[in-house]
Amino acid sequence: EREVNKQKPIKNPNTAGAVPCMKMTPPLPPRCEGDPNPTAEVPAFCQLVNFPTARYFGNCVMCDDAEFSIPKQNKGVCNNCDVAIWVINPSGMQIKWCKGCKNFRKWIDFGVKGYSSKCERCRNQQASRYASQKSKNESMTPDGALAMLPPQQHHHLETNL
Repeated sequence: EREVNKQKPIKNPNTAGAVPCMKMTPPLPPRCEGDPNPTAEVPAFCQLVNFPTARYFGNCVMCDDAEFSIPKQNKGVCNNCDVAIWVINPSGMQIKWCKGCKNFRKWIDFGVKGYSSKCERCRNQQASRYASQKSKNESMTPDGALAMLPPQQHHHLETNL
């Protein structure tokens, strides 16, 4: 079962105003179907967080909960919230956390893999880095023979050649 189907709702804030973002309510489509305002920019991270001071208490800045772990590189967003699709109030823009950018991106930026942990740009960068590293490893070996072995075995065999 997808993690997005197990989403825990956020708390109602004790403030008079509405929170900047709400989790999209199920049923969720497999990907973003379209961007109603393609020229709109995602607001700055500080404008998107629902509970800016929650981080100081070890809670998530989006749901104000301490139930889920918060990776250090996630800027205070817990593991439950970093897989959620969020809707910005009042614009209705749909956003999702990108673990590559370490920021919120438009959900449409995740392409056909709407529930991926990285946006298309970060997935493409990762793929090109992998291809570059792979071709570099193959070019450093005679006839590419060592390229078939795991990298940790390359040094051992290269010293015995």
